[in-house]
Amino acid sequence: MQQRLSVDVAKTDRTGWFNRTGWPEHLVQRNTKRLAHASRPPDRDERLLQQATKVVDLAMEKSVVGLSTLAVETRRWLRSAKREEIDVRPMARLQNPESQNRYAGYIRRYVCYCLRIAAANQVEGGNDEGRHEERDEAEDEDEDEDEDEDEDEDEDEDEDEDEDEDEDEDEDEDEDEDADEDEDDSDEESSAEEDDPLSDARKLFIWQGDQKKLAEEMWQSLAQDDEEMQVAKMLELLSSFIFQTVGDRPFSSPLVHFLAVLGIDEEMNRLRTADNYSYMLAGVVYCVRALGVEGLLPSAQRDERGETERKRFLRKRRDFLADGSYSPMSTMINLLAYSKSIALNTMIERFQRIVRDVVKEAERVLWEELMWTGPEGRFAVPLGKIEDDVTFTKRGISFVSKSSNGVTGGLDWMIDRMQVSDEGRKMRKGGMWNARLIRRYIRKVNKFLELLLFCIHGMGDGSISS
Repeated sequence: MQQRLSVDVAKTDRTGWFNRTGWPEHLVQRNTKRLAHASRPPDRDERLLQQATKVVDLAMEKSVVGLSTLAVETRRWLRSAKREEIDVRPMARLQNPESQNRYAGYIRRYVCYCLRIAAANQVEGGNDEGRHEERDEAEDEDEDEDEDEDEDEDEDEDEDEDEDEDEDEDEDEDEDEDADEDEDDSDEESSAEEDDPLSDARKLFIWQGDQKKLAEEMWQSLAQDDEEMQVAKMLELLSSFIFQTVGDRPFSSPLVHFLAVLGIDEEMNRLRTADNYSYMLAGVVYCVRALGVEGLLPSAQRDERGETERKRFLRKRRDFLADGSYSPMSTMINLLAYSKSIALNTMIERFQRIVRDVVKEAERVLWEELMWTGPEGRFAVPLGKIEDDVTFTKRGISFVSKSSNGVTGGLDWMIDRMQVSDEGRKMRKGGMWNARLIRRYIRKVNKFLELLLFCIHGMGDGSISS
């Protein structure tokens, strides 16, 4: 069963995040299951793609190691998302190797996706040539038939009307047959697209400039060149996707299109929300920056680089690696900032919901389990009118003792509540306290105090000390 993103999803699943990404419109009526599957890691029998992922790891490691050989100012410019403002912190290798490998995994998926499409296009290209030859031969035969028909028409101009009617009927039958053949051809093309698992990917992956040529050369290099040459070609291929202008059509960039593919949750068959995608986008941005600077300032030649190369790097960074540059990186930076904002707001909303639930639970424990009072017997204390002089430190005297606060007589009220409550009466019978029930009651008090402590710190301004 095909998993296609329907028009209804594009119209109804309209959050601020999906409006900003444009994924629903870009992927509408596409088989999202196949798109996501096309970016999978290499299968066991895909030896060339296995080598490609190894080359990606070598290229990423070379790029990340090379960061330490860059000047601090250069790395600060590289980290900055703004075109004219340098970042405070320089870009560097991630401290966690697992995060580094996870980030590189997104680039490995992109390369697998790209090379699968390139290899399929090469195979399809050969089939297209054969079909073009067959089509040319058929057109030549049609032209010969047309010429013969013209000659026959000249010879048969003097035939009677009955023969003309017969010819008209024959022509109508021929037209019907041609129409049936066209429908059959259309059905065959649709069937071929259904059988091709990469049909949607090949339509949405729009090659620009020399990208297709570089991908085909990379595919050939995996089978015949040494790893050093393969790394060089991989960096050249990835650079062609990074240093590209998209104008007002972001999805004309294969890299931006892949972000949409990366946003497909294959298991749940839905698009990822901002809080489930921002960490992936952050990984892609990091890798693009590292690969970009390696393409502009190769680490093997940095000792020989001077002011001219530095100015060229700054110009290229401003044109392709900064926000507002109409480049794939600009799209990624914008989406990353927006997704982080949504994720942060989502976290705040979740925490606020947790605090509200804890407050509600603390109130329930206090009234129902400790004071044996239902909703009808509850009262409110105006805390704003409570007078509490913290400088008054006489033992045994507090704001509770002050009659103007209206909170005196609390012990008598609690004893009355205990005597009218079924649970409370069980705690003291025949003038004797039930030790087991008293211990249970104390545990409830401790539970309430824990909830109260969380509420105080969760709802306070951070200045309250325990």
